Amino acid sequence: MQIAQVIQKSPSVWELQLADGRCYEIDHACVLEYALLDRLEIEEETLQQMQMAFCQRHAMQQAIRWLNFRPYTYKAMFQRLAPQYGETVSFAGLKRLTEMGVINDYQYAQQMARSAVERKGYGLRRAGEMMRQKGVPKNVIAAVLQPYEETVTERLLQQIQRHYAEKLADPSDRQMVQRVKAALVRKGYSFSEVNAAVQQYWEEEDG
Repeated sequence: MQIAQVIQKSPSVWELQLADGRCYEIDHACVLEYALLDRLEIEEETLQQMQMAFCQRHAMQQAIRWLNFRPYTYKAMFQRLAPQYGETVSFAGLKRLTEMGVINDYQYAQQMARSAVERKGYGLRRAGEMMRQKGVPKNVIAAVLQPYEETVTERLLQQIQRHYAEKLADPSDRQMVQRVKAALVRKGYSFSEVNAAVQQYWEEEDG
């Protein structure tokens, strides 16, 4: 295929124009790598390779711009890239991003766990659901939350002491007790965890 001309459209965008009227947006890296300013023809296979390389670089640049604003899971980033760049380019870009360490589901989940469990006082069920909604795989969620399983009661007692001590002052006030328990369940703790923690709180207060 004959090359009609290669022109620079902007500081970062070039255009390859073929004699048959087709035009392709490319970058300066393509111009240099394929020596487009010095050649008169280009093969179809080479053209496809060049387009793929350009799309992958463009997808990587876009992904890094998004990552500058907030972290992403592998799944969430794929969902943003795929509609614009297609699955092949998106998977290739994500492979490179994970190799670079800028996409890391385990680190992402650890940060979410610290925020949800340690700072906000949520139970493991709610923390896990938050991670699932962000695209964290089940096995990663389980691994990240496992260290918190042994301290569920301790964290529940802290929640009770900080926020619900006055409301639980009278164990005979069943309506108020149920409200407190319901509030703790909404924070992501199971009914059995909440019941055990409330009972332990009363026993410690009586002791």
